[in-house]
Amino acid sequence: MDHNGPVAVESTCEPPYQGKDGYNCHAKFEVTYTYPNNVKVLAQSEGENGVKFFGENGQWLFVGRGQIAVSDPKIITEPIKEGSVVLYEDRPTHHTQNFLDCVKSRKKPICDVTIGASSVTICHLGALALRTGKKFKWDHKEGKADVAEVNALVGKKYREPWKLEV
Repeated sequence: MDHNGPVAVESTCEPPYQGKDGYNCHAKFEVTYTYPNNVKVLAQSEGENGVKFFGENGQWLFVGRGQIAVSDPKIITEPIKEGSVVLYEDRPTHHTQNFLDCVKSRKKPICDVTIGASSVTICHLGALALRTGKKFKWDHKEGKADVAEVNALVGKKYREPWKLEV
């Protein structure tokens, strides 16, 4: 979903600790992102940080920093079926090295600025859902939610005389 984003975001967990003597972030969290065609991605605190994809018939694939786990080893050992979409034939395994190589070669890195910004936006949207406790629809192109409380947290007000003209 590079160059795109979810159309809806929802947190389904308890609010964070509200006391003044501790952290005010979620010790445990669960955020559901709904993408076009009703594809859902669930992000939750479950041990190791990473993303878990659920497929048909109860199969799953978990990818984290330096870790891949699967419900069935065939998921990663069987050859990719002919006609499948493969995003990167020669995919690097180390983002920093890929970036440095691209500085030299002037090629586009696997995670360029646009893809990196789209990726981190997903994290920010999850934080907004957690922080506000609101379910909201998201317009990726406009960078706006359908909930005023969420939009109020999307940008910052600039101090005079600073401004950002778009």
